[in-house]
Amino acid sequence: MAAESVTVQTIRKYADALQQCTTENDVADVLKVFLARDRVQACLQQHEATPESALIWLIELDQQLQSLASEIARHPELLRWRRSIQPSEKQWWWYATPKAEGFWHQLDWLWNAASLVCLAAFASYLTAFTAKFAVGGFDLLKSFGLIGNGTVAVLILTSLTQSGRKILIKLLERLNVSPKYHSEVTFFASALLLVSAIALQANLSHLGQYYYTQGAKNFTERRFIPAEKQLRQSLELQPDNGNAHLILGRIYEIQEDLEGARAEYNLALQNNTVLAYNNLGRLLIADENYRQAEALLIKGLSVAQSAATEEYETLFVLHKNLGWAQLKQLRHSLALANLEQAALINQTHLNNLRGGEVDCILSDVLEQLEWGEESPYCS
Repeated sequence: MAAESVTVQTIRKYADALQQCTTENDVADVLKVFLARDRVQACLQQHEATPESALIWLIELDQQLQSLASEIARHPELLRWRRSIQPSEKQWWWYATPKAEGFWHQLDWLWNAASLVCLAAFASYLTAFTAKFAVGGFDLLKSFGLIGNGTVAVLILTSLTQSGRKILIKLLERLNVSPKYHSEVTFFASALLLVSAIALQANLSHLGQYYYTQGAKNFTERRFIPAEKQLRQSLELQPDNGNAHLILGRIYEIQEDLEGARAEYNLALQNNTVLAYNNLGRLLIADENYRQAEALLIKGLSVAQSAATEEYETLFVLHKNLGWAQLKQLRHSLALANLEQAALINQTHLNNLRGGEVDCILSDVLEQLEWGEESPYCS
């Protein structure tokens, strides 16, 4: 009679260990069965020729082990063994789960279905957020809010597959969550992700204001590249922020991109941003388009008056540039009235800090009224 192969001998020892094991036995017997099954698996992976009868026998033994699995899984030592031995996920006997019992466990399908609904809704929000937040690159704030939550969502979603579920079970075990509550915890995690997405959607305007504030600060400190990125991000989250367009226009004007500046000022006009009327009017004066500049500056003053604005620097430059545009059209009386109004605002509200800007144009008007000829413009 031929000697048994090592694999067959190992299967026989596995059968002996399994025969001695019952659900009521000492947990040490259960551990012996698991370790015996590990040795069988190691032999099989050595690709040693195994008789067909031995493989059939192994399948039958595994069926017996599976019949005991739900009871074995109730042993609290099983989790401790897994942590110590760190078996592969392919060694399924280490990952037995207790049989669901009672009405509470019968609702697991409902919790899982609710988790799917929450994750589907969260995914739609995440897609929209990614498009909005990708404008200026991913900083720490965006990475934590989007990538972090997205990773959690992927983990929960993959738990619906066999391999993914094992990963999630390992995580929940590390958090000392009882197996009977796994479906419920998964649902509450999914619901929390959805609630966080809804909260983020409701606060997009506040985030937009945050990025606007950072962009405005960088502009003031002449850091134009980060300022532009932050202002673009602000507009993705707060599209009606005319001041963001206004500062972008100033950045492009400083960089001598006058077409870009005009485009931003025109976008700011759509939100009735008063200073945009002035800045665009000033560019029109530089282009010698005095009549269009005059109409735009008058409109800006009308908007400022209807808004009862007390931004005196804005009112000052509107009157000053309107007077300048009217002077260039030789409409001296109108120019004089607006320039005198600008001078009054400067003296009354601006501590006479900007007198030089208006006095020079005003002297041109007075000289032309007196001499009937145009004097060189004093800048």
